[in-house]
Amino acid sequence: MAELRKMGMKELRDLRNVLYTVAEVISGFSCQPRFSTEDGKSYNAAGNVLEGICDFLSSYEQAIVNVSIAAKPTTSSEVEWRGWTILSFEADCAEDLAPFAVKAAEFVRDEAEARSREARRPRVAPDMEVAQ
Repeated sequence: MAELRKMGMKELRDLRNVLYTVAEVISGFSCQPRFSTEDGKSYNAAGNVLEGICDFLSSYEQAIVNVSIAAKPTTSSEVEWRGWTILSFEADCAEDLAPFAVKAAEFVRDEAEARSREARRPRVAPDMEVAQ
């Protein structure tokens, strides 16, 4: 978790995307007959290992989302990446469109507010930054 907390929002989003894709690929392999028992009703030993790997990846993915939820980014780009991280996870789990749409609207609002704060922030001249 400490390593995840050190990452920026874009890094978290990118890592979450990779873990999700890898888990999907492994899950697809685990559905093949070669990873099932003879009767096809459960995983064989290799299938159980694949299921364990998927569980691990899913828990890591959930940790990324939890860190993103707890984060308080200030720049509009970080707010946007945070929104994408959480929304992409939520989309994969969503059963109803309306609650998802509400969350998406909230993230759009948060990003617009961050952009507005940035636009109001006074610009510092490059030579003034050195003097400070």
